[in-house]
Amino acid sequence: MSRKPISYSGYRILDGTVDNYASLLDPQKWKVNAPLLWQESGIVNGPLPTDRDTDPAVEVLDTWAQPHLFFENVTFGFVSSQRNLLRTTYTKSPARVRFFYEQFECLSSVFFFQENAGGIDVDTGEATLVQQPQPNKVRLDISKSVRFTQPSDELPVVDLVTSIAVQLVMDLLLYGIVPNNPNGEA
Repeated sequence: MSRKPISYSGYRILDGTVDNYASLLDPQKWKVNAPLLWQESGIVNGPLPTDRDTDPAVEVLDTWAQPHLFFENVTFGFVSSQRNLLRTTYTKSPARVRFFYEQFECLSSVFFFQENAGGIDVDTGEATLVQQPQPNKVRLDISKSVRFTQPSDELPVVDLVTSIAVQLVMDLLLYGIVPNNPNGEA
């Protein structure tokens, strides 16, 4: 029996312009914008290390319309952490910003202190900012789907915890980290 990924989608209308919020969607700035979650985030620069335990070198780009490999080291408190390689695109214009990602490879994961080689087979998502017809209004849409494969002997627990964590983290990103207006007030 195939397990479905755990998914989230949500949106929010914000005061301001696309430019006011563009840097919040730039995945290279995740470790700055949400340092309690991301320890590292950046475009892979050069060949991938042959050792799975070694983080790849990263660089910073302004935008990238063609997919680039992206490295993230993300932690969700004491529950889990993942080191992932994602295929990503990030484009921006005065009226729209779009970030898209999909799993390339999960290098390692830890779930309730149990270390695993790999551990995620589905991780895809998108964030889009679009200037609205109303003056000084922007719509932010975000979505994510994820499915863990490790630890294989604990998948029902992993799915339960993941379903709660994805909802909480995505709501935190949508309503907690992103301010309601360009002056930074939530």
